[in-house]
Amino acid sequence: GAEWAYEDSPLEKIYFVLKGEMTVKSKTEEIVLHKWDSLYLGPNEGREVINNTNKPASMLVVINYPD
Repeated sequence: GAEWAYEDSPLEKIYFVLKGEMTVKSKTEEIVLHKWDSLYLGPNEGREVINNTNKPASMLVVINYPD
């Protein structure tokens, strides 16, 4: 599996899993996303993203950049 370290971001994001399984962890909860699942993250919501499996996974990340 792969992992993105814990990070806070001032931007809104949407994670959309295209293939496989991804785990999104905050300081208080852990959510497992499967193919076609999505998750909204508001501004300054910290999270870590992990592929806890030995199978490939891909995820689309939509970021709302201010004008």
